[in-house]
Amino acid sequence: MIRSILKAVLPRPFVQLLRDLGRLESGARLTYLRLAFLRRLGVVRFHTTPSGPTMTIVAICHGNILRSAYAGALLSRPDVVARLPGLRVSSAGVHALPGKLADPRGVKVAREHGVDLSGHRATQLGAKIVEAADLLVVMDYLNEAEVVSRFPKAAGKVTLLGGFDPGRPGNPAVPDPFNGDLDAVRMSFACVATAVDGLVATLSPV
Repeated sequence: MIRSILKAVLPRPFVQLLRDLGRLESGARLTYLRLAFLRRLGVVRFHTTPSGPTMTIVAICHGNILRSAYAGALLSRPDVVARLPGLRVSSAGVHALPGKLADPRGVKVAREHGVDLSGHRATQLGAKIVEAADLLVVMDYLNEAEVVSRFPKAAGKVTLLGGFDPGRPGNPAVPDPFNGDLDAVRMSFACVATAVDGLVATLSPV
């Protein structure tokens, strides 16, 4: 009852902020607020775009069974490898259960686009993965805050995947479809695919 009243009287952005803070691990809440404040001021946090003959990219989301699994698969396609022959790609989740299968909805939607996620197994994000990466591509602001909070020295390697989609200025977060239906997965995966194309274009030699 009280929650419903608060939702009705408080501004929607504030309600969303409280919801996001409640989903974060305690150590990441201050990081989330700090990054949100900087964005509000128009301060862009820069990251290092990898270059050179080899590069390692890790796609990251919450559980590594939907968004990051699909992003990793798209970045591993033969046409991408042909454009970026030194590319090494993996995916992980900040709260992944190691070995968990890809979400069946994600497997179905990926298959609609010729991508096979049936062999995917979730990986927990850890220090070794972070240290070996040149670029840590996260899906949303929650992922960003938790990765930066856990691995502050790697903050310069963290960026939001949606930032590479020119059609989403000011809104680079890829929505998490976990609690949605099949259409929510389709919408989220479409965002992932467009942003991956933008990332590949950014990394490709001119």
